[in-house]
Amino acid sequence: MHTTLFEYFCLTILCLGGTMVVYGLVWLHGIPHHIAEANDHPHKRSIHVACWLSLFTLHALWPFLYLWAMSPRTRLPIVVEHHDEKLAARVAELEKRLSGPTASVAATDAPPAKA
Repeated sequence: MHTTLFEYFCLTILCLGGTMVVYGLVWLHGIPHHIAEANDHPHKRSIHVACWLSLFTLHALWPFLYLWAMSPRTRLPIVVEHHDEKLAARVAELEKRLSGPTASVAATDAPPAKA
């Protein structure tokens, strides 16, 4: 029994279909990485590695990676403390000025006592 041209054609279609499925899954798992790259996410390298790990965990990590990539960028703020004597004196003076009038205003806004 020999193989026909139709059988070779079907085998070619089957191999191409399988290859397209594999490439489609790899592309699908790369979506969170592409989103993180577009948003300049601070963890884009970690998301990229986790996308590849998700291929080997039967897609269990993928929804979490998608949410992680879509989360807003959260970078810790850099706090630089400059100790300015003039600024500290000015703030202390403003605090003193604000604490004085509020006590007198609160006393005048009080409702009159009923007899």
